[in-house]
Amino acid sequence: MSTGAIAVLQNIVNDDPAIWIVVTVVGYFTGIIVIFGGFMYLANAAGDDNKPMLPGLVGVGIGSLLLTLTSTLSMLSYSLFNQTMSTGLSYAGTSNGQSTLYLKVVYSIVSIMGLWAVIYGMILLNRAATDKKEFGRGMTHVFGGIAAINIVVFLGFFGSFLGGTAQSVIHLLTG
Repeated sequence: MSTGAIAVLQNIVNDDPAIWIVVTVVGYFTGIIVIFGGFMYLANAAGDDNKPMLPGLVGVGIGSLLLTLTSTLSMLSYSLFNQTMSTGLSYAGTSNGQSTLYLKVVYSIVSIMGLWAVIYGMILLNRAATDKKEFGRGMTHVFGGIAAINIVVFLGFFGSFLGGTAQSVIHLLTG
């Protein structure tokens, strides 16, 4: 591979924390919008006896989870994998070759996609208050996103389930 392509891949790995911050801030602003929408729904439902209050309460709850996104992610990560977010996000690899760079790039992309999936899953859970079909999709996005964010821990779990380790699963997948 050319040195220019390797430099591009290295820039992707180096810019991962900045992209993570941008997506997290998008989650925060989404939380503010969802909380505001929940309060507006509750204000409209207060004057109408036939309008249920559940969608407004769910909106406030989901918006609060999005507003505290990093704490929510840490709580979910610790609950599912018994690992903190900093442990899940710290993949160093086993060597310093190009294959490790490729794995770090894939890990960076998958973890950002996982963060986005958690945010989208929370939005789907907010919609589930009015459309019950969205609940399953929302939970799938949340748990799939947490698994993607903690992909190394998840592969370790999957590897131990199959009788190996995370490195053996990665080696098996990458050939």
